[in-house]
Amino acid sequence: MAIRQFDFILASFPPASTVELALRLHEATGVPLILDYRDKWIGPGGYQPTRPRMKQRHADLERRALAASAAVIAVSEALIQDITRVPVEQGSSLPSPASARTPIPSAVIYNGFEPIADSDKPRLRQPVPTGRCVIAHVGTVIPRNRPDLFFASVGALAGRGQTGRVSDQSPGAPLPHVQFRFVGNLAPEFLRQSNLESAITTTGLVSREAARLEMWNADALLLLTGAYVGHWGYSVKLFEYLQTGRPILCLEEAPGSNDARLLRELAPERCFIGKLGDADSLIEQVNRLCAYLAEAVRSSTGSSVPASPGLARFSRANQAAELARFLNTLIKKN
Repeated sequence: MAIRQFDFILASFPPASTVELALRLHEATGVPLILDYRDKWIGPGGYQPTRPRMKQRHADLERRALAASAAVIAVSEALIQDITRVPVEQGSSLPSPASARTPIPSAVIYNGFEPIADSDKPRLRQPVPTGRCVIAHVGTVIPRNRPDLFFASVGALAGRGQTGRVSDQSPGAPLPHVQFRFVGNLAPEFLRQSNLESAITTTGLVSREAARLEMWNADALLLLTGAYVGHWGYSVKLFEYLQTGRPILCLEEAPGSNDARLLRELAPERCFIGKLGDADSLIEQVNRLCAYLAEAVRSSTGSSVPASPGLARFSRANQAAELARFLNTLIKKN
C-alpha cells in the first residue's frame, strides 16, 4: 500500500496533548511540524499548573516542540514574538528553539468570525427615546476578562445613588440611568448577594439563537477586556459585536489593548473605550454612549450602522485563505 507523503503536521494549542502527539509523529516521520498557538501555553488561556514538576514538564514540552518546529502561527503579533523567544533554562540539555538558531517563519492568523448573510440577520428594534438604555454583555463571564473589576465599579456607583437622568451625569457623578444585561452564565444569586440587581440583570444560560437575538437587539454592547486577553489576543465576541453595527462600550484593564486598537480601526464612530475598574471612566464613557444613542434617535438614523468593510478580512474564510497562503510559501521554500 502506498503511503501518502504529507507536507506538514499542523498542531494547534491548546491542548498540550495535541502538540505532544504531533511532535512524536514529526520525530517518527520527519514531516515538518508547524505549531499554531491559539493561546499562551502557561497562563489563564492555557495551563496554570501549581506543582513545580508539572510546570517544568509543560515548559520542556513547549521548548522541544519549538526547537523542532519549521514555522509558528499565532493569534496575535505579541504572541508570535513571545513564543519564538522561549528561553532554554541554564544547564538544560534541550536544544535551543529554532528561533534562536535562524529566524523562524511565522504568521498571525486571527480566530475570526462567521459572517451572517443579510437575509439571516435578526429583525432589529429601534431604540426607545425614553426608558433605560440596555447595554448587553453576551457570552460567558470568565475571570481572565476581569468581570470583578466591572462589578466593583457598578457597585461603587450604585452606592452613590442615581438621579435617573443621563443629562445630569458627569465624571464623578452617580451611575447613569442604564441597564446592564448579561446574557449567559451570570448567576442571579450573585447579583442579589452583591446588591447589583438595580443596575444589572441576567438571563442565565440561554440557547445560541436566543443569545444572538439579544446581541442584535440591545441598544449597545459591553466588552470586558482583561489585561491578559488584551495583550495576547482578542476577545472572542469582538468580531461578532462589530458585525451587528451596534455601538460598543469596551472597558479595558490595561490601555492599548488589541480589542481597543481594532475597535478604533474598524468602528471609531461607535466605540466607547474606558478603563476597567475605574468608576469615573465608566460614567464618562456611558455618558458618551447615551449621547450617541440620543442623537441617533433624534436624527431617525437608528443606532445600528452597517458593519465596517474592513471587518471582512477577519472572517473565518479569509483567515483560512491566509493560512493556505502561508503554508504555500513554506512549501515553495522547501
